[in-house]
Amino acid sequence: LVFEMLTGRPPFLARSRNALWRNIANGDLEASLREGRVRENAPGGAADFIVAVMKRLPSERLGFRHTPAVRTHAWFDSMQWDAVLRRE
Repeated sequence: LVFEMLTGRPPFLARSRNALWRNIANGDLEASLREGRVRENAPGGAADFIVAVMKRLPSERLGFRHTPAVRTHAWFDSMQWDAVLRRE
């Protein structure tokens, strides 16, 4: 979702459903980041966050073992989590 919000397109775009699934399973995330110009144009830490949560192996993804780790990523440094939780 973050990738799509920053680029206006999904990370593994394809013309058919089968091609989409192949891209998801085997596509090159770094190529998608380059094509979407995420590293150049994304706000601080966004590209690193995308890479951290889109690892192929779930066990390697940010937050897999400890979900609060997502909140501590540099991209969220300015986030006031208490205010978010209070829905302010």
